[in-house]
Amino acid sequence: MKKGFAVLSVILLMTLAFLPFRGKAFPFLLSNKPEISRVVVAEAVKPEIVKPKKVVSLENYITRLKENGAPTESQAVLLQTLDGKVLAENNADTPLNPASVMKLSVSYLALKHYGPDHKFKTIAYTTGLIDESKQVLYGDLVIETEGDPNFTVSDANSLADSVRSQGIKRVEGTLIIKGPLLLRHTANPEYIYGKLKAALKLKFSKNIPIVEAKDNSGEKVLLGIHYSQPLRDLLLFMNAHSDNYYAEHFGQMLGGPDSVEAELKSEFKLKPEQLIISHTSGLDYNRITPRVSLTVFQKMIKLLKTHQMRVEDIMPVVGVDSGTLITRLVDTPLLGAVVAKTGTLHTTDDGASILQGVIYTEQYGPVMFAIFNMVGKVHYFRQEQDLFLTELVSELALTPKAVRLANIFPDEAPTLTDVELPASKAYGKRSSAKTKHRG
Repeated sequence: MKKGFAVLSVILLMTLAFLPFRGKAFPFLLSNKPEISRVVVAEAVKPEIVKPKKVVSLENYITRLKENGAPTESQAVLLQTLDGKVLAENNADTPLNPASVMKLSVSYLALKHYGPDHKFKTIAYTTGLIDESKQVLYGDLVIETEGDPNFTVSDANSLADSVRSQGIKRVEGTLIIKGPLLLRHTANPEYIYGKLKAALKLKFSKNIPIVEAKDNSGEKVLLGIHYSQPLRDLLLFMNAHSDNYYAEHFGQMLGGPDSVEAELKSEFKLKPEQLIISHTSGLDYNRITPRVSLTVFQKMIKLLKTHQMRVEDIMPVVGVDSGTLITRLVDTPLLGAVVAKTGTLHTTDDGASILQGVIYTEQYGPVMFAIFNMVGKVHYFRQEQDLFLTELVSELALTPKAVRLANIFPDEAPTLTDVELPASKAYGKRSSAKTKHRG
């Protein structure tokens, strides 16, 4: 008995001593997860960017701006990784004018509320009766829309063809427009009413236009329907060409500048001075800190990822895509590797130029940046931004990775639009009440 107990003790001691090698000798003692899976995960981890104690390229950049007369308090820079590691910063918590970079915050909220595949529909219907034998509609003809910012005269003609195909030539009623109906860069109700009526080619017994009328009770008879492009395509055009009309429209769809500001402040827990929005296009006076701007931008990148999308799906590739960035960084290693949005105001704040986006790198993936410049010549600021980014990438030993080298747009010139500005609630020196603005 004692002998048997001694043998068991020896076996137990040998087993315990051998446990550190159980992965090789006793694979059944491991979890069911294969060892190779842990190796793959380890290989997928990107190396960490080493932040230099002194960012020489940033210091040189600020010095050049100062020597050219740009006040240092109006110049800001923030460069950080997607996980929040700051690599370079200057005045990152100073509220400055984002100009058209404000469109990125609007893009984020539009994606959040509607989703990238949402198509805005415009429908024609009636609650009246159609007498096909007489080709008469007894009742009003209603055009109702969710707000397609790219609804054109051609789209109106197509919708009108659908209405007439129902066997209607005369309407014993009037034409009613419901919703934020737009017609290719104008929201003027009289103009839109006239164009729609001309496209319909119908005789109305009542010629008094009714806009934003309440719906009458009764069963709707669908007469025609038109869908916009997906939201992702509308945002890509807006951001590439810095289309103010699109941005003002999306802002109104989201409740107006006050609602956009309130939602962003609530979601990101912002202080009043960190964000002021007077126009969702970025025209006139707005304020945001570069750090807040990148925080919203980072949230947008995460949201895009949930839809299997990347920033270049709704923003232009610098030096490649048509629009405000087509000529930027073309003779540098950053060509095709930067996806960004410009902001430009020639007179407001004595000149403002902003560039915000991501740099795709071989080693670290996308690295976010925001460069804000105020009080100076826009063209000079742009040159300095490009030079600074090129020098900074070299100093940090980043290897740019091109994401696209072919223009995603047809070869077309961006549309410059006049936008009537309401009285601003923001502060500072204002420009004229009507501003023509690009990028």
